[in-house]
Amino acid sequence: MADVRAFRGLRYSLPQVGDLSRVLCPPYDVISAPEAQRLRAASPYNAIHLELPEALPGETGDERYRRAAATLQAWRAAGVLVRDAEPRLYAIEEAFSWPAGHPQRRRGLLAVVRLADWAERVVLPHEHTLAAPKADRLQLLRACATNISPVFLLYPPQPAAEAALWGAAATTPPQCEAQTPDGGVVRVWALSPPAGAALLAALAESRLYIADGHHRYETALRYRDERRAAAASDRPMGYDYVLSYLVSMADPGLVVLATHRWVPAERVDRQRLAALLAERFVVVARHKAPPGGLAAATALAELRRWGARHTTFGLYQAGELLLIQPCAAASRWLPAERHPAWRALDTAQVESLLLQPLLGPDAAEALAYTRDAAEALAAVDAGRAAFAVLLNPPSPAQIAAVADAGERMPQKSTYFYPKLPTGLAFHVLDDAALG
Repeated sequence: MADVRAFRGLRYSLPQVGDLSRVLCPPYDVISAPEAQRLRAASPYNAIHLELPEALPGETGDERYRRAAATLQAWRAAGVLVRDAEPRLYAIEEAFSWPAGHPQRRRGLLAVVRLADWAERVVLPHEHTLAAPKADRLQLLRACATNISPVFLLYPPQPAAEAALWGAAATTPPQCEAQTPDGGVVRVWALSPPAGAALLAALAESRLYIADGHHRYETALRYRDERRAAAASDRPMGYDYVLSYLVSMADPGLVVLATHRWVPAERVDRQRLAALLAERFVVVARHKAPPGGLAAATALAELRRWGARHTTFGLYQAGELLLIQPCAAASRWLPAERHPAWRALDTAQVESLLLQPLLGPDAAEALAYTRDAAEALAAVDAGRAAFAVLLNPPSPAQIAAVADAGERMPQKSTYFYPKLPTGLAFHVLDDAALG
């Protein structure tokens, strides 16, 4: 089903840029303003100058996107970026810690995937997109005609084919290695296509699932259609494919984090909250916060323990953590028209059973979100939040089940960690991309 191919990556010349670590950056949508400033100062060749071009004083319209395109061309002309002579598959190994002090390893493949419309059911989404990020990415894509950062895709496990790919990689040292902005290490092997032939063949019989990069994928579809309308040739072109980072759903280093919620104090009717908790939930455990405050690690460990057996949420208010579970009759308040895979999600249940009845239909906009449980607890302790809801993350199997059902998960349901750094390879959308 999926057409995954090697491509001629545009990559940094190490003699030109020195330490690769200085030129990598996170994807555009997770770069804070202070981090952007630091990255721009790290190197004149840092990928942030392409991925997130700075808006300069007095600029209007799409000037910053044109500046990114001019930067890209200048780097190519100066030999800062050099294109591989032949198509390659890029085996990626990331070493990182999660939680702190616990080493992890995630392995994936950087390749290009032929774009397929949603109706083809080849590449499946699990979340909705927003207009503003798509408009931003489309302007950048039109200006640069290059995929700067990849879409993150999951695929069903292919252990034998994966072993063949990594067996081929093990015969040589990595072509490059870098420290990532979040403190990990990433290693890259540029392999000839035969090394990944078994995996590409297996993926041709598989569906792919977007883990991260829904806006980039939909933007790539839009750009493909624009280019096709103006093209004189029917043969596959670079713009028919999107740069993709593919990881097995069974990879032991595939980390999905929960996004916790906290509710601003002024939005809560305490009596209504108490009534909803009494009507729709069972309290299975209570933990009083000690004088120094409740430790987030303790709260999350308890949440994982109870959540392994039954859907469980942590509700923290007034120095007390309640571990609550939907009651036996809770399904009556879940939307009947939604697929069972959607109704089984922790985020779907907490929103349908508690947050929307409490805050109204605009609950998603009223909430504050954080991946840091300690931040959510601190907001309550400081009086900024009436309460916080701590969640367990969904599993890759749940994400795939929702996508297979044609559903989209509630807002802020997934966060894949770590983000693959931008700058390992770029995909130029021309007639030479595939060799």
